[in-house]
Amino acid sequence: MGFFNTIKKFFNTKKKAKSWIIKGIALEKLGKHEEAIKYYDKALEICPNYAELWKLKGIALEKLGRYREASECYNKALEINPNYAKSWKLKGIALEKVGRYEEAIKCYDKALEINPNNTLAWKLKGIALEKLEKYEEAIICYDKALEINPNYTKVLRFKGNALEKLGRYEEAIKCYDKALKINPKYFLAKIDKKRLEKIMSNK
Repeated sequence: MGFFNTIKKFFNTKKKAKSWIIKGIALEKLGKHEEAIKYYDKALEICPNYAELWKLKGIALEKLGRYREASECYNKALEINPNYAKSWKLKGIALEKVGRYEEAIKCYDKALEINPNNTLAWKLKGIALEKLEKYEEAIICYDKALEINPNYTKVLRFKGNALEKLGRYEEAIKCYDKALKINPKYFLAKIDKKRLEKIMSNK
């Protein structure tokens, strides 16, 4: 009986952790991030080695602007599962928010080692490189993302922005045009194109 009671207790405990996680996710959807974290913490007391749960807590902390704490949660997730590409990306985003761009790039590189076809990681790496004013390198990242998904309008716009900063205006306009051809309602690309055309007409 002792063995079966132990098994029953184990499954009941796991079930309880699952219910805490579900409550946490529901609260997050309502924008109640502080309350969600409390439920994630309760679940972590039961399942401290669940990488996905550390990731969820990290996301909630990020939404509260607590980026350093979020980064610590992603570290925990990565200690448990070093091949968790999503946690590498999220850690990179958290590091970017506190201006640690070089470290963020290393995180995106880790995510890309796991999955070289991860368009989001290429985009994020490009953005971080732009923050460091490494525009040529950023364009290489955007091109990688566009090789995988040629219709990625946000990346087309970001590439246009990087080209603009290098003074390559004609190429930048082509990027904005391509983004607008895919999505004619892409407001930010329209603004960028009009602004750049004004600069070009004044030269």
